[in-house]
Amino acid sequence: MIQIFSRRRRILIVLVSATVIFLIFQLFSFKVLNLSQRLQHSENDARKDIALDLEPIEDSENKLNDEHVPLEDEEMKWKTGLLLPHGVLPSQSRFYMPDKDNFFQCLYNKERIPFSQVNDDFCDCEDSSDEPGTAACPNSTFYCTFQLQNKIPKPLPPSRVNDGICDCCDGSDEWISARVPEWIINLGLYGPGGVFYKLGQSCFDFKSGEYEYSICPFKNVKQRKFPSAWISLGIRPVWTFMNQGVYILEMMDGDSSLCPEHVQRSTSITFICGLSDRVLQVSEDDKCKYTVQFSTPAAC
Repeated sequence: MIQIFSRRRRILIVLVSATVIFLIFQLFSFKVLNLSQRLQHSENDARKDIALDLEPIEDSENKLNDEHVPLEDEEMKWKTGLLLPHGVLPSQSRFYMPDKDNFFQCLYNKERIPFSQVNDDFCDCEDSSDEPGTAACPNSTFYCTFQLQNKIPKPLPPSRVNDGICDCCDGSDEWISARVPEWIINLGLYGPGGVFYKLGQSCFDFKSGEYEYSICPFKNVKQRKFPSAWISLGIRPVWTFMNQGVYILEMMDGDSSLCPEHVQRSTSITFICGLSDRVLQVSEDDKCKYTVQFSTPAAC
């Protein structure tokens, strides 16, 4: 009896142990399966998220294309920044958009005028803000379309807009193609179409080392070493080369003192296309022979 009881006990222990092992195995298998399913769900969710992320890109491109479809409408062009009033910087575009009623709000006194009155050559806003591209308002400022990057934009006074003479290197200040006054053209002295006329009404100071220079194109070029008196480096203008982008003006018949064989001094001014009127460099390449590098929109 003792042996039978002992054998049954061992069998029972074996069965219980097998049952426990089976249950543990089943529990482990369930956890693995659950983890696998969770990973699969996560992967599917991730794919869905990627798909959702990708779909708006394609849709946004289509929407952009859709939005660009009605660009025949002028108001839409203003609002998308594709069209700006003449004389306005792109950074100011938000101030020059029509409102829902197609009105323009003056920038400072907040007056409202029909948008069609912007740049119509009549000053409607007391603050001059409605005429950035014409000479109608006394206090307006015109900005050339082309500006150097990372530089402070340079404005033009309104009197120089549409006067027939280019002040912007891109010609954007002459957007109505105004004709140069006939009397200026009849002068040939100021280049083709009189484009250098305004330049000829100004003088420019420049210092190089111990020397000072006064350069008045078409009138005279002078040099001095302070406190000595000015010496003439040329008073008679003669064109020696003309081509769009580069023009060379020779200023002849300067002072001859201390020059070899009393040859009169002369200065060659090379005008190159640039954003503003300014002297870039002055040098004496030979005894009593001077050269000036000059940047100006007139050469453009």
